[in-house]
Amino acid sequence: MGEMATEGATAQAGAWRFTRDASDPRFYDRRNRPVYAELLAEGPVHRVDAEFTQPFWNVCRHDLIREVGKRVDLFTTEQGVHLNAAAFAVAGDDAGSGGPPIPDDPRLQAALTPANIMPASEHRRVRGPINPHFRADAIARLEADVRAMVGKVLDEVETDVEVDFVRSFASRIPLLVTTRLLGVDVDREHDFERWADAVLTSFEPGAEADWAALADMVGFFAAEVQRRKADPSDDMVSALLSTSLADGEVVMWCWLLLVAGIETTGNLIAGGMELLLELPEAERARLLGDVGLVRPAVAEMLRVITPGRYIRRTATADTELAGHRIRQGDAVVMNFTVANHDPEMFEDPLRFDLDRDPNPTLAFSYGPHRCVGMAVARMEAVAAFEELLARFPAIEGRGPAVYRPSLATAVVESLPVVFRAA
Repeated sequence: MGEMATEGATAQAGAWRFTRDASDPRFYDRRNRPVYAELLAEGPVHRVDAEFTQPFWNVCRHDLIREVGKRVDLFTTEQGVHLNAAAFAVAGDDAGSGGPPIPDDPRLQAALTPANIMPASEHRRVRGPINPHFRADAIARLEADVRAMVGKVLDEVETDVEVDFVRSFASRIPLLVTTRLLGVDVDREHDFERWADAVLTSFEPGAEADWAALADMVGFFAAEVQRRKADPSDDMVSALLSTSLADGEVVMWCWLLLVAGIETTGNLIAGGMELLLELPEAERARLLGDVGLVRPAVAEMLRVITPGRYIRRTATADTELAGHRIRQGDAVVMNFTVANHDPEMFEDPLRFDLDRDPNPTLAFSYGPHRCVGMAVARMEAVAAFEELLARFPAIEGRGPAVYRPSLATAVVESLPVVFRAA
């Protein structure tokens, strides 16, 4: 792209400035994505002497990301998976993520240590009991309920007036699905959103953990665990309590699934709606006329939006990546967002393409720590868009989506729309 092209693009974009600093939330803005091709042309791995976080190696190419993701012995998650993970810094670990440690409270320490930063053997142990709940047969049994939930939300949306798509629809679906899985009361919606926001905010540069909110969250799920032990129900929490998991580990899965379910899937649906509204008229008509295009459209949404932007690992020994010497203790970032816009992997990567095939999207991490709920997220999004477009094919956009500046996650705060049937 070069300096002259950057200046020209800046003039067209007003105050917008391109950045190559992947520690800057602006790096992930859609307007900055022409930079990705330039970085990849120069090489697949870049040293980032970051302005906003610790220095790190930015790994941008698919094959190298897969290598880092698989080699948990060489690239560990035990020192955190974000460049700032204040909520999950291990007590007394000066080599951790840079955030404050979990207070000296055994209950909080046990329940706030997520599976994705556990040693490999512990990760396998705690993930085994939950895997069956996210296999294809389990997802198939859940789909009818999800479609019924989507239909109920669509029954309640205001039509023919401008509303916020995030509040009216996108955030509602994953909330209902996740609370259904966990068997908790949806009436605590405000608390669930507050807790999820407290967790996600802790990942941002310079953030400090909101321990009061996190303690409330742990307390709520600890009480749910005790209630389910006394009176089991037909839900995931009760099922997990009949496995080898400790009570604190069940609490951990509860909040981890809540946060991932509400935030990641909600942002996928909201950001995906904006992409559909931006389609040329002929492409929009083609999508409305062929329900079979919704599934590849969701795959393309995952690629373009990349809800979880990156995952950090830490080198456990000196090694080499693409000719760069990585030293023990260096932070190594698997940058899914850049890899999902690699022109060597995706022709015309800045284009939202309903016909993209193959589409080897990296959107749920890679290797043993791949997102456990990825099949549910895909199914929810497909069901949401199929039901929505069947009911309101003439839905109109009334402005661009507003994204929160975020290093870790694509967070859609609002999207103005008008729900119209015709």
